[in-house]
Amino acid sequence: AFRRLLDSGAIKEAKGDTARFLLPDGTDYKQAGRIDFADTQINRDTGTITLRAVLPNASPRLQPGMFIRVQLTAGERPDTVLIPQRAVVKVPNGHVAYVVGAENRIERRDLVVGEWIKDDWVIEKGLVAGETVVVDGLQRIQPGMTVRPAPYQPKPAGAPAAPPAPAAAPAKK
Repeated sequence: AFRRLLDSGAIKEAKGDTARFLLPDGTDYKQAGRIDFADTQINRDTGTITLRAVLPNASPRLQPGMFIRVQLTAGERPDTVLIPQRAVVKVPNGHVAYVVGAENRIERRDLVVGEWIKDDWVIEKGLVAGETVVVDGLQRIQPGMTVRPAPYQPKPAGAPAAPPAPAAAPAKK
């Protein structure tokens, strides 16, 4: 699937440092690295390929036998629209989001969603970058009603429930 998207131009190949490293305590290793080898064969048992990343280790903070997490960036999707997962509502025939339109009126948008990236959905169709989507208060809104949107602030884990007013977030690239 990745190769197909790359060949179609939907994804651009990543350049420069393509590997980030997370230490066992979850902190970032300050220096990034790059992929310098990709095996040509796919492991039939797991459906994966072997990659190797090289990184500087001037102050030997990384020790032999140490386990770290690696985040690889194989490509970038230009002009991709992301919105918080909480803003997307699953309906019987797909997914929808509610947008704050002209004169702060609510509009319903049918979406074609892609994959999740952290706490966001990739939106394939239905929104453009810069539109303001409703994130909190979805159960209290209806298309056509006027709202007074407040900026969306992602809540840390364990934070209390939704605020009293609908919160909105701009779709981002």
